[in-house]
Amino acid sequence: MGLDEHAFSPSVIQRIVTAAARFSSFRDAACAVQMAGITISVNQVRRLAHEVGHELIAQRDRNVIEHRRRRLEPRTAVVPEAVVVEIDGGRIRTRVADSGPGVHEAQNKEDKVACLATLTGPTFGADPCPEPPESFQCPRRVQRLVAQMKGQAGETPA
Repeated sequence: MGLDEHAFSPSVIQRIVTAAARFSSFRDAACAVQMAGITISVNQVRRLAHEVGHELIAQRDRNVIEHRRRRLEPRTAVVPEAVVVEIDGGRIRTRVADSGPGVHEAQNKEDKVACLATLTGPTFGADPCPEPPESFQCPRRVQRLVAQMKGQAGETPA
């Protein structure tokens, strides 16, 4: 039946853990789950969230090892026509770990996010737009655009 020592079915555990991930506290997650008619305490939500989190971390680590050994099965049998990797970075505020509620020793750190996407579309024998758009052929406009992008990246404009 898929029951374990928690006496919750896998679908109920998924709901509980999802609530724990989406709400800002285990108390709010427990309240939301209770509104769905499931009797559970804040401590049970916390334990389940940590247990499932540790299982996911262990699975991720196993997948990393299998990936490095080139033993993972492909997720799809279809080879995409084209792929693109989008990468972005930004700044996040962090605080010292294990310091209790509130912000302690706040720091700015850089995060990196990547997305792998598959693409499909028409193919062409030659470049359908061999020349850059007109807006990119004006040197002053390009210089202004680059200066604006520098300011958005957090650098001080010269």
